[in-house]
Amino acid sequence: MFTLPSFSANQVYSYPAATTPATTTLPPNNVTAAVQAIPANVMPAPAPVPQTTATLSLLNNNDTELSVFEHIMMLAVFGERDAQLILGQFYEFGEMLERNMPSAVKWYQAAANNGNAEAQYRLGLCYEMGDGVDQNSEKALKLFRTAAAQGYPEAIRHLRQHEP
Repeated sequence: MFTLPSFSANQVYSYPAATTPATTTLPPNNVTAAVQAIPANVMPAPAPVPQTTATLSLLNNNDTELSVFEHIMMLAVFGERDAQLILGQFYEFGEMLERNMPSAVKWYQAAANNGNAEAQYRLGLCYEMGDGVDQNSEKALKLFRTAAAQGYPEAIRHLRQHEP
């Protein structure tokens, strides 16, 4: 079993000039322990969010390397928008993790806040359908327009089909 660290989409992760991931020693094959090993001045304590437990089959057997999933998780926690999008998709589609739309929405929101056009589009779909969030057509439309302004083709297509 693998326990994911809690995460709040409103948190901002940044490194002080004196501390970088390259200078932080991380325990192998344990994302939760790795996140906990990061100095407090680098990352604020996560907001109290229920943790999800999932069985992962893609962990490396080598004790000195992180799995692909662990790399994605670490990048997402540190604010890398594409990793946040991927983690949202893992939750939305139930890949490697149990399907959990509220968690998918949190990661999509984080990636959208960081300017990821696909995350803005996917979050817009969540708001449009009320999947994982309260339905809100105004928020959905704003997200679709933001993604379309960045040239995201699905958002452009969606707006053409749904706007008069």
